[in-house]
Amino acid sequence: MKHKRLLYFSIKRFKSTVSNMSTECIKEKSQEKTLTFTRNEQVTHIGIPCCIMHTRTGCIPHLTEETLDYLDKKLIQNIYQVPLPSVIDYQDILEAANTNTLECLCMPNTSVLYATVQDFSCLPPSGYNTNKTVAVWGAGGKISVTPQSYMKLVEVLKPDIFQVLADGDVLKAESRKRIIKSVNRSVQYLDECIKHHQQSKPLENSKMICMIEGGNNLEERKRCMKLMLEKLKGHEDCVWGFGIDALPREKYISEGTKTVIKLLNDELPAGKPLLVHGFGHPLNIIDLIEDGVSVFDSTYVTELSESNHALVYGIPSIDSSLSLLNGDAKTNCSIVDVDVRKFVETIDISDSCFSRSFAPLVENCPCYTCVNHTRAYIQHLTVVNEMLAPVLLMLHNFHHHLTFFSALRNELNACSNLKSFKQKLIALNSMH
Repeated sequence: MKHKRLLYFSIKRFKSTVSNMSTECIKEKSQEKTLTFTRNEQVTHIGIPCCIMHTRTGCIPHLTEETLDYLDKKLIQNIYQVPLPSVIDYQDILEAANTNTLECLCMPNTSVLYATVQDFSCLPPSGYNTNKTVAVWGAGGKISVTPQSYMKLVEVLKPDIFQVLADGDVLKAESRKRIIKSVNRSVQYLDECIKHHQQSKPLENSKMICMIEGGNNLEERKRCMKLMLEKLKGHEDCVWGFGIDALPREKYISEGTKTVIKLLNDELPAGKPLLVHGFGHPLNIIDLIEDGVSVFDSTYVTELSESNHALVYGIPSIDSSLSLLNGDAKTNCSIVDVDVRKFVETIDISDSCFSRSFAPLVENCPCYTCVNHTRAYIQHLTVVNEMLAPVLLMLHNFHHHLTFFSALRNELNACSNLKSFKQKLIALNSMH
């Protein structure tokens, strides 16, 4: 279906104006509450902390345009992530279409488009990057991408914001030599991307996100950031924000990871948002916000849904207009010191224990899945590998995850810190 839509637009060649998007970033990291995007005099405000909607070829995984309508539009922030692996095989078609990428990918024309080098919901095999290329896996297999070929694809996409090409293949690397190579390559790629960006008319309204590499080595992280800031002197207006790449995927963020994020955030220029990918556990989100991160993505939701897991944790009610999601927790818990390892955030709905459970995934949840279907039905769908299973799980998990982000924004607007909210969250969802 996606191939047909792309071919359809390439033949019909809709007439469309080129995206004219400017960005006003965070003026004061601790005070500013929104990111503002302006395209053709139309202003879009996105509250922070922000959750970018992860897509593949412009479509949210497992959800069609029709099923996406079941999500509460008030919860959706109008910024979408398009990973390079999902579109790299269609570069010629997109270029021949000669139209606005949002229209070509059947996305809302008011959307903010964010292009990333990799798909963070399914990271590529390790060990294929070279001194001059980054390996990307498209539908036909491995494609070696140079800074020049990458920027040409970015020109075709014309995103509002895009990642600078970087060597982030150090998630499992233990060698200091490999980490040093990653930093050196990424700084060189940044230099080449800046030169291309300065000469590119299609990208005159697009901003860059610089990815800070260095693996688990704090000194290399600092060196990478220092070298990047030197390269960016005189080009600060081209930068939308910074991302911290190749962070370890931990269920609970370690103190070492928190230290890295906090130190890097303290050294970054004021007014530039800090972004991380792949994190979604509610306690991790709160810790990252407290350390200075303001932009996240929804790959966590995709990963949960594709592994038959459903979010069930309770969300403390801090606003009368926001419904409390109870989950399996007792809502009258007192705020006590509890072991966060007892925090229950998900259930594996494919487990046979749910085969006779006729309750919704979460009590009082107003999402389409919980209103219309039971745990037993969804468990049956997962057992027989029915395509409807990830659809229903995506609808529920997205609603739950975005409700959590809405609660965080309300809490920050009310008291500017999340300490009390975190205590309530832990007490509400911990098994005693």
